[in-house]
Formats: sequence, structure tokens, C-alpha cells
Amino acid sequence: MDAKIKHLEMIQQIIKRMSSNCLHIKGSLIAIISASFIFFNNEYSKFGFLASVFLTIGFSLFDAKYLQYERKYRELYNIVRKSETIDFSMDINIDEIKKNNKTNYINCLKSCSIVIPYIMLFFYNILLLLLSKLC
Repeated sequence: MDAKIKHLEMIQQIIKRMSSNCLHIKGSLIAIISASFIFFNNEYSKFGFLASVFLTIGFSLFDAKYLQYERKYRELYNIVRKSETIDFSMDINIDEIKKNNKTNYINCLKSCSIVIPYIMLFFYNILLLLLSKLC
């Protein structure tokens, strides 16, 4: 039983690290977008807007990949929790995990935790563009 608890704790640490990385990605993107609008102010504001839109798209793809790994490790956690034998495997490419639709990259990309924040960041880009035109 101790081996099973240790294995589950190791998987929990990975899940915690993945979820905190997703938060750091979103926070970093906000800082980069704001800095790009400060740097590309005035006549270059359209270029700054395009750069921030491409950054938003890129970061959303990157964040979805982290979410996919997090979901795979959550599935591994459930598999280990239900299993009787413990081999301390951290392999997330097993068939039981691949069959689950929640761990599919496209489904992770369509997740509310990806779509809603990045749509808000897209509108933040538009707001910064409009504010740069007014000033």
C-alpha cells in the first residue's frame, strides 16, 4: 500500500506542476502582449497587434498541449489508483489513456479553460489597439 501511495504522490506532483505551468503561460502572455503594445506604439501599432494575435494563438496551442499532458496524467492517476500491482510506470502513452477522448489534443484545444481565457486575451489585444489609437 505504501508503494501505491508513493506512486500516486509522484503523479500528483506532475499534475500540480502541469496546472501551475498553464497559469504561468497565461500570465506571461499578458505581460508580453502589454510589452509589445508599449514597444510598438504609434505608427507600428498594427504590427504590434498582429504580433500579439500570433502570440495569443501560439500560446493557446502551447497551453492546450500542457492541458493534454495534465489530462493524460490524471488518467494515469486513475489507472494506478484502481490497479493492484504497482510498477512505478509514468508512461502516459498506454492504450487505456489513448482511448479516452478527453486526452485528445483537439478536445483539449476546445476546452473551456483554453477557449475562454484566450478569447478574453484576444479582446484585450483589441482594447489595447483601440487605446493606442486614442492616445
